[in-house]
Formats: sequence, C-alpha cells, structure tokens
Amino acid sequence: MSNLKFVCPFHSCFLTLGECCSKCGYQTKSTSGNNITFRRSGDSEGIYKSYENAYEDLAEDDLSNPIYAEEYQSDLAVETHREIGSVNGLNVAELGVGQGFLQKAFLSETPKSLLALDIAEEYIENAKKIFQTSGNSSTSFYTSVGNVEFMPFHESFDLVVATDILEHVLNLGNALVRIASSLKTGGKFACRVPYKEALGQYSIYNKQKYEFAHLRFFNESMLKTQLKEVGLKPVQVYRNGFQPGRFRKVVPSFFGKNMARLFSLAGHYGNNWYDFNRKSRTFPLRILRSIHQPLELLVISQKV
Repeated sequence: MSNLKFVCPFHSCFLTLGECCSKCGYQTKSTSGNNITFRRSGDSEGIYKSYENAYEDLAEDDLSNPIYAEEYQSDLAVETHREIGSVNGLNVAELGVGQGFLQKAFLSETPKSLLALDIAEEYIENAKKIFQTSGNSSTSFYTSVGNVEFMPFHESFDLVVATDILEHVLNLGNALVRIASSLKTGGKFACRVPYKEALGQYSIYNKQKYEFAHLRFFNESMLKTQLKEVGLKPVQVYRNGFQPGRFRKVVPSFFGKNMARLFSLAGHYGNNWYDFNRKSRTFPLRILRSIHQPLELLVISQKV
C-alpha cells in the first residue's frame, strides 16, 4: 500500500492508516487480507445506510443470478479494456467492481497495484477470489469496502476506472470530487455510463425491485461538463453496448423495423441480443454502429 495517501475528505487533513480525523472522527482502517475500510462517525443510519443495504441485497442477487447476461458483461469488459489501453506498471483503482469482468481483464496484464473498491462486501469477497485464482503474482492487490463519495485516497493512482457506477451514486458531485482527488496529476479517469437512457424502467411503480437503481443518465456534453468542473479534461470518447434493432432517432420507425428484419435474416444480429455488440466491432459490420443507438458511453479524461 506504499502508493496510497489518505486524507479526511471533509477536512483535507492527511491521515495515516487507522488514524481518526480530530475534527469529525472520519477513520480509515486496514483489516485482514489487505482490505481498507473508511467511515465517518454517525454514518450508521440515514439515507446512506439505506443505500448501502440496498446494494448489499443487489450484490447477493447478482452473484447468484446475474442481472445482465454474463456473455454481454464479459464482452463489454474486453472492449472497455481495449479502449482504456494497457495498465502494465500502473497503480490502478477500479471503483464498483461488480462481478469482476473488468478486474479479470486488468489482471491478465501486470499493473503495479490494483485496488478493487465496492460498496457491497459480497462483491469484494468475489474480487478476492478472482485475484487468488488469477495466477498474477506481480500485482499488489488490495480491496476496499466503502462508498466512493467518501473515499479517502489522495493523489494515489495513475488510472481510476468506474464502469456503470456514476448513474448509481446519490451525489454525483461528491463522487467526482473524490475521484479527482484520488488521481495523480496527469492520471486518467475512465468512466462508462448509460447513454441517453429512459429512467422509467427503474421506477418502483414499474416493478423495480431495488430502492436505489439508476438515478440519472448521461449524454456526451453533460458528462464532459461534470468532468471539467472537477479538473478532469476529456480526451477520448467511445460508444459501446449496441443492441439489435435499437436505432438512433434519425432512423424513422418504419425503416428501422424493416432494416432490423433484414439484418436479422442476414445473420448480422446473431442468435442472442448481445451478439451484435461483438459482431459489430469487426469490418464491415462496424458501419452498422453509425445507425444504432449505443447503450453505453465511455469517456476517458485526464487530471490537469
């Protein structure tokens, strides 16, 4: 953990691991197995506690019966890893590790260190198992259970990655400020978020099981604005997660329905809904991405 620096996020005072902030009682701890926890006194109740409990339930469900097809998640992780680039020799933090598909991709290389952080302890326990079976003995691996909005890391990472996380946080400003603080100057932040998503599907009145699901969606200009506000300069943008028949709004509905039938009959869409995302990465099918609406937006920014 030699690369890690800790501060109280509320008072910006430097802390050693295990030390409390004298002003608010915020504390970091190291538990067994290179696991770091952090919490402010009085955080054991209120909306953030309800939020934490909700994601413990979600993690338990997701690990036993994946919410999204594993084939799709794995394929999206491969694509995201390729677009981020090599992590060899870097100090990397992955925020919101979920089922660990991107973690596996990172461990196929040799980052100098890799932090797996998630609010749900079950996801972190799964991350430990992934590392133990990875065969990677060159990377310093550690974990952290906690909310990204209050993480204590300061100028510790060359790369921070958050995939499908920013739509979930209660306070987006809190999360982005802490992420920017955790990066070294010149370090990069890669975030993948839902792109122009309809939020009605996450309403409890539409049988959404979880109290806190997707709380916001993004478009390119919206996300870039939020990143710039905390000193992160967008440098690359990618669109991922293409589904059969999900056309951009510029394609009239009548033409879209007929084109979808044609592409399906021609075998361009594959046998499952997630096949097209992989198939459309290759030439000549890549051109079809220009008329399909992506599910995900990946923006890579740099701390200036």
